[in-house]
Amino acid sequence: MPQARSTWNAWTSHSCCARWTRNWQPGARARRVRQGGCSRFGSYTGTGGATTNGTCVTMPGTGTISTDLLSGEIPAQGGMRFAGANHKLDVTNLRLHIGSRTTSADVSVDGGPATNVDFLHYTLDPTKYSVTPTTVSTKPMPLNLTSPGRNAFTTAFAASPVEAGQRLFDFSGEAKFTKPSLPSVS
Repeated sequence: MPQARSTWNAWTSHSCCARWTRNWQPGARARRVRQGGCSRFGSYTGTGGATTNGTCVTMPGTGTISTDLLSGEIPAQGGMRFAGANHKLDVTNLRLHIGSRTTSADVSVDGGPATNVDFLHYTLDPTKYSVTPTTVSTKPMPLNLTSPGRNAFTTAFAASPVEAGQRLFDFSGEAKFTKPSLPSVS
């Protein structure tokens, strides 16, 4: 007999953070340094309501997530801008697809038309998250760049900070579950 999953509304708090994990300078043919922020990259900033604190861009969002973390979707508010070497890459409309462990996004190079791509993938490591009846919290966990994400960086800067399948960000955050509203009966 299949078990029923309850899907609740989820609100991701301000503690949700995508932390840049590489030093990289566009035009330097993908020179990589293992630790630190993005100072050599040029800039990495939150846009459209996302905030930046050092190497952390915070993007709140409201969506749905099942309490067993097997389904749901959370669109993030705001986006990110990577800039350097007289070019920019805007990443907006990020949408976490819980069931497939993917994040899609619209990418735009130098103000051109945006293209929706499969941008990041992740796995759920049970040691990196905890679920209570009211919240789900994550410790920093890797978000890995996809091939289309790598292509967006390469188009903008002639190189990518990491190869496809490698960690681009560390993600941490918290979602608070709220009971779904029931329709009123008159």
